Amino acid sequence: MTQAALQKMGHRVVDWKSIQRRLLKEVTMDILSATSAEDIMVTTSNYGIAAYQLWQVQKLRQHIRKEYLDYWEATASDGGIGRPVDAIICPVAPYAAPPHGKKSYTNYSTVWNALDYPAATFRVTTVNSTLDGKELPHGFYDDFEKTFMKCTAPEIFKDAPVSLQLAGRTQKKEAVIKMTEIVDVALAAAK
Repeated sequence: MTQAALQKMGHRVVDWKSIQRRLLKEVTMDILSATSAEDIMVTTSNYGIAAYQLWQVQKLRQHIRKEYLDYWEATASDGGIGRPVDAIICPVAPYAAPPHGKKSYTNYSTVWNALDYPAATFRVTTVNSTLDGKELPHGFYDDFEKTFMKCTAPEIFKDAPVSLQLAGRTQKKEAVIKMTEIVDVALAAAK
């Protein structure tokens, strides 16, 4: 729906390949736990990671950030407009907005934290039991993600918001907000 609405408004849409999403979530969780390791140890008796391990994790994150940046820059030749894409539009989660307290998978949004890319979420539609009860037209990224398909029963998510997120480049928060507004206008015009 979003792709069609944007194309109708004259925007070019390019498919985006997800890179190292699960690894980025693990790296982010290691960094977050390390930065508060002492507090965590005192409060919950859990452990953090040592400084050397933190450096290694941050080094890994930098390599993955470079891989994403290289891929982003390469879209200049794939997009047909001679410059890299402006933003990435993708799911927020492998399911619609869950019932209160039931969100259990953050990998779709944590990736932007790990990459230091600003992102904004916007509503596209609501769950439609006729449309959303069908098998997905695409494959899953991995087996772990496939397990969430069982949690997307239309009766559980009846009329729940279906949202996407728009991610932009580091230091481009205002541009992300403006591009999200453009998407919102396109979606409203398509209804």
